[in-house]
Amino acid sequence: MIQIKNELELFSMNGAVLGGKILLLNALDQNQHLSKDEIRTKVVDDYGIMADKHFSYAWKKYQHIKKFMDLNNE
Repeated sequence: MIQIKNELELFSMNGAVLGGKILLLNALDQNQHLSKDEIRTKVVDDYGIMADKHFSYAWKKYQHIKKFMDLNNE
């Protein structure tokens, strides 16, 4: 099984923009333990980082990729 062990591998597989969105979603999901709806509210409504349709696409991609991610955030 392929493991994504650092940000460079994530960016090389998904590109800089989507890789950044996945890192953001991972930080909110794993580190702050927020639900999908709470994350959507933060990035779409509060911060204005993504449009709703971009959030939906990035969330689906994140859900698919997160089982392969083992980022060392030390």
